[in-house]
Amino acid sequence: MKRYLIDSSPLRSAAFALLAGAALNGFTADALSIGNSRIRVSLQRDGHLTLAEPGAGQPFATVSWPLEDEARPVVAPFRDARLGTGQRLTVTRADGRQDAVFVLAEQPFAFFQSTLKNSGASLAVTNRVPYPALALNLGVPAADLTTLGSGGLLKPDKNPGSYMWSAVADPATRRGVVAGWISTDRGSGIVRMERGGGGVRLLPHLDYGRLPLAPGQEEPLELFVAGVFGDARLGLEAYADLIAARYAIRLPPMPTVHCTWYVDGASRESVLSNRTDFAAKALKPFGLGVMQIDDGWQLGHSTNGPKKVFIGHNPDGPYSAGMKAMADTIRRAGFTPGLWLIPFAGSSDDPWFADKRDWFAKKPDGRPFDTRWGGTCFDLTRPDTQAYLKEVIRTLTHAWGYRYLKMDGLYTGASINLNYICDTFREDEIGQAVLADPAVTQIEMMRNSLNLVRTTAGPEVFLLGCCTPQNMRSAGAAYGLVHAMRIGPDNGANWSSLLRGPEFGAWNYFLHGRVWYNDPDPLYARPSLPLEQARAICSWVALSGQINSSSEEYANLPPERLDLLKRTMPSITADTNIVSRPVDLFENRVPGIWLAAGRATDRLPRRRVAGLFNWENTAKRIDVSLAALDLADAGACIAFDLWSNALTPPFQGRLSHTLRPQSCAVLAVRPVLDRPQLIATSRHITQGLIDVTAERWEAATRTLSGVSETVAGDRYELRILTYTGDTDTPGRPARGYAVESAGITGANGYELTVAPGDGLAARPDDAYANANTPDAPITTLHEPAVEEGLVRVAFTSGSGGPVAWRVTFSDRPAPPLLPAVRELKAAMPDRFGPVVLTWRGNTRACEIRRDGKVIAAAATGGLWHDAAVSSAQTYRYELVPYTLSGARGEPQSVAFTTPVIPRLGEPPPRPEVPLDALTPLAVKVGWGAYKRGTALNGPLRLGAATYASGICIHADGHAVFTRDPSWKRFVAVVGIDESQRPQQQSSLLFSVAVEAADGRRVLDVSPVIRFGQRERWHFDVALPPDAERVVLLTESAGDGIKSDHGNWCDAGFIR
Repeated sequence: MKRYLIDSSPLRSAAFALLAGAALNGFTADALSIGNSRIRVSLQRDGHLTLAEPGAGQPFATVSWPLEDEARPVVAPFRDARLGTGQRLTVTRADGRQDAVFVLAEQPFAFFQSTLKNSGASLAVTNRVPYPALALNLGVPAADLTTLGSGGLLKPDKNPGSYMWSAVADPATRRGVVAGWISTDRGSGIVRMERGGGGVRLLPHLDYGRLPLAPGQEEPLELFVAGVFGDARLGLEAYADLIAARYAIRLPPMPTVHCTWYVDGASRESVLSNRTDFAAKALKPFGLGVMQIDDGWQLGHSTNGPKKVFIGHNPDGPYSAGMKAMADTIRRAGFTPGLWLIPFAGSSDDPWFADKRDWFAKKPDGRPFDTRWGGTCFDLTRPDTQAYLKEVIRTLTHAWGYRYLKMDGLYTGASINLNYICDTFREDEIGQAVLADPAVTQIEMMRNSLNLVRTTAGPEVFLLGCCTPQNMRSAGAAYGLVHAMRIGPDNGANWSSLLRGPEFGAWNYFLHGRVWYNDPDPLYARPSLPLEQARAICSWVALSGQINSSSEEYANLPPERLDLLKRTMPSITADTNIVSRPVDLFENRVPGIWLAAGRATDRLPRRRVAGLFNWENTAKRIDVSLAALDLADAGACIAFDLWSNALTPPFQGRLSHTLRPQSCAVLAVRPVLDRPQLIATSRHITQGLIDVTAERWEAATRTLSGVSETVAGDRYELRILTYTGDTDTPGRPARGYAVESAGITGANGYELTVAPGDGLAARPDDAYANANTPDAPITTLHEPAVEEGLVRVAFTSGSGGPVAWRVTFSDRPAPPLLPAVRELKAAMPDRFGPVVLTWRGNTRACEIRRDGKVIAAAATGGLWHDAAVSSAQTYRYELVPYTLSGARGEPQSVAFTTPVIPRLGEPPPRPEVPLDALTPLAVKVGWGAYKRGTALNGPLRLGAATYASGICIHADGHAVFTRDPSWKRFVAVVGIDESQRPQQQSSLLFSVAVEAADGRRVLDVSPVIRFGQRERWHFDVALPPDAERVVLLTESAGDGIKSDHGNWCDAGFIR
């Protein structure tokens, strides 16, 4: 008969109950039970553990925990110095293994931990240790459940497993189980799952690779937790909080970063110095803080990935004056210098390491442990290798002065192989590395090495790990030892690549700001990216609050694109009063709805900003309940649409919005009140969340006042909602309130006040200066601009900092608004379209007609794109403004004739003189080699077609051919080689030019070529008689040259 043993120590908390020999809520009688107000764990007589919410009729999980006859379950008080106090139930097995489950005060999880014991007389080595399986019961058929893990959103039967954590939830309610490993000191935690018997089972296990136990040695294993939550997102956040508690994580302020990689690789001294100077003036006031140099500055030789000698710089490279000199330049401009490196690997084929081959980990056959791209892994259990790593970090941080390190190839610290792109669990070769100290596991070695980096660098150095998809085991191994982590693969300035940030950033959102800061790779604002796509990625980064990194030549950005970057800085994560979550986390693989909300305080009402994103290539209507936006009882609501720069119609119960392909809407949502209220500001994409520090309504004086943090010289606009509903209730005018005056007070006491009709007021900030004093900071305040339901108050603070503002309203309702449109214009900046309509108006929307037919029922924001246009056609556009109540104004019209629009057409004839039969006069390639008859890594392929004839020129590159006078035309089919489609980061422009006595003339240029958009182009170009040479150019479309393999297929000349 099995016996239960009760520890005689007094119980330390009245919250824990011990029930023996009695039925518990329908569970098996005679059960041991421990629990708190959130969870109860019961050991049944049949050897199963049940996990349940107190008072629940059924457990949410059943755990196989077999009890042998000699097993003696023990219940005892438990205390963990970091996690708290509670109650633990332990069973000791016949082989000496102990399995324990414990519950802590107020924690919603059950904690599991096993302890191995070598009861034999010789060394025992363990690779994998399974933990008990959990059979889940969420009261929902398994087919209706979804799982979220390191590989994203998957159905249970399609999920091969997740690294460290997993969630199983009902997407209709978000109720679900969250389970995961909260420690990873020596082992790598996995959560696998299987679907069977009508349910889902979680199968947690630990991979140690090689865990040696001496005779009699005991080894406590890693901690695993499981709990059920009404909203599994809150469970994921609670899980991350546990990791932070377990490792005593305290994160420094999150930086806003410039990275050189996606604009010009490592850059170079003169270029980066100029960029730094420009950024100091243009972006530092908005929050940019780090200028980080990427791969290309270091010493070494490599045939496998980057060069890997980081103890010195390449004197013939981009920073000939040295890395310290560049760091000093960056620091003088007020920025933190940052530097990229691969700290845990070298290159076994590099002559620099010829006499240091003992530093490398070995494979079982004695060869150095080489990994693809990452190089040769160091054996960091060796004192001499540790000393080298310490000297590298000391040189970079102390001798040179870099206070931000981007540590790439992080997986090499564990001597494991590259598994890129790694997301769901894959079996690998952990345990195959031969180390000098066999008692150290590979995960333990990586943690020791990261700790050495951290200790050597010191607390002032910010550490970014890069990147978990290289091998996802590196994620858990870095818990508590890095400040930030690249959580996704490399992105690029094209739509498919940009989605990697929102995808991986959503799956890991709960780790951000708790375990580390998520780095989703840069956002982009460059002109080669369509404006709506640039707005979408910038808005997502701003709303999610994840690390804001950019990689642009800032001085070359058009003003509107530079301004877009300013509106993303700094991140909302800097304010712990703001919480950002994906709303549809368990519904869409790339969530399309995010909610950022600030908590209500005695100085501020609760603010909510919803981001609606269409990641797809077709228009999409998003419909979401207000309950999902934390507005279940709000009644009528209204929103300010940032990118439309206008109010939405009022809505109640649900929010519906139609989005163009690859676009977004950022909506500042407020319940409709019986008085004016601040609905949005212009400072930041989050529309007041980071900049408004106080807001107050004084009914007696009808004054709305507040305080805003401003940037010196930056125009700041208050957007005040005066719409109060559709009723004529006394004191609640349907048309809203009329404004009487607006005023501001700066930090140094200056004041300005204006009323409607006053125009512009201005004054120097310094009382001793005047308008003629050179360089005196001038503050300006514009008269209030009145629109339907909205008042705009704009000012520019000369000195920046906190500005107190106030707007006083009349006791009379606003006069009726006459809807009007002015300055209607049509243009076609791109010869391939679309026609762009712009206008200014005083209402929220306009109806757009083309040749009498309605093409847009509610165009907002003064901007509309008409992509459905034909070549050389005249169109008449008519705009009709209308109000919230439906009143219509006078239509305004404009006519526009499109130019001749190039079309792809039929493929040209094949050439009589193919290019691959010719030797070019001159060649330049941006990477690799010039290829004739093949692509860089295989046959010439465009989509499903393979070509036997042609050339390949990697951007940025060109080939020059001497023109034979008999050649009359040039023909080609061009595009990106199909081998690069999986990378989704290519974009190219192809050009045909000729050189003659009067210089170079461009004859034809393709549109931008990208996968999923325009994928190929046809050239059939007549050659002018005076052409002496033909020049073929393959150029980046402005987003770097990664994967830019340009194929010129069936290319050549026709006589």
